[in-house]
Amino acid sequence: RGTGVTRFMAIGLLAVYAWLAVTGLLLLAVGVLPPGLLYDAVIHAFFIGVVLGAVIAHEPIIAPSVGGFAFRFSPALYVPVALLDGGWNGITVVELATGSTRELPVPGAPVGVVVLP
Repeated sequence: RGTGVTRFMAIGLLAVYAWLAVTGLLLLAVGVLPPGLLYDAVIHAFFIGVVLGAVIAHEPIIAPSVGGFAFRFSPALYVPVALLDGGWNGITVVELATGSTRELPVPGAPVGVVVLP
């Protein structure tokens, strides 16, 4: 069992794999998706959950390579992972349960906090 940055990356990638599984299960359950809420859920689960999650999980490698500075691990790095996954779970559940995107501002707020900075 790793600690520090190794554990952070492992947890981040496990969340990415979970979103990849959700994307695959939605596609298997429905097949070719017409535009609508399920299509929206699949596209966002992949591009936000998988792609953005993978970028955040690899941040300890990407930031020093691009920025040219030493990386110090902090437990605060878990905050963006929790906000992204928790917020996106909220969006997906509300969207699929209500059949509408009108109730999204509250569960969508954590994802906006992660994406905007």
